[in-house]
Amino acid sequence: MLQDNLSGLVDPDVLDIFLAISLVLESLLSIVGVAGNIISIVVFSQQGYRETTNISLTALALSDIGAILTLQLRSLMLNPWTLNSKLIFNPVDFSVMFSTYPHNYFIRSVFLAVVAVIRKLSVRGMYFDITVCCYCAIVLLENINSAVNPLVYYKMSKKYRDTCRKIFLKYLSNSL
Repeated sequence: MLQDNLSGLVDPDVLDIFLAISLVLESLLSIVGVAGNIISIVVFSQQGYRETTNISLTALALSDIGAILTLQLRSLMLNPWTLNSKLIFNPVDFSVMFSTYPHNYFIRSVFLAVVAVIRKLSVRGMYFDITVCCYCAIVLLENINSAVNPLVYYKMSKKYRDTCRKIFLKYLSNSL
């Protein structure tokens, strides 16, 4: 069990299940988000950078990849299971150095302020588990924010769809 010493509002077994599902969803979203943003970068580079829109959307895709990767690292390091394990390094210090500071350069949303407020409150006792659940939900929403852009581009732009299809057909014909 995650928190034997805390008597929370949520049953510890339920909290463990919630955290496990949250980690799995975050990992899946990270994989989809990084893959989708790499595809976007390839598509925009194929279209050329004569249009400023392609330059901006390529920069956005690069920023999203950085945000997703640093967010995933932070989620792994600040997970209560990692925090309670016996590691040779402090996961919080590692996360701050290699995830939180770099992530701040990639992020462009309000979620950072919410996470900072939750951390500053230093909630302990019976409300700790609710804080952990809120943090997981915020991280999940932030991950969705970074992963959904390629889907929006595909739905909204015929030029993006055509270039994407052309690249995949070329890749399939070369691999066969």
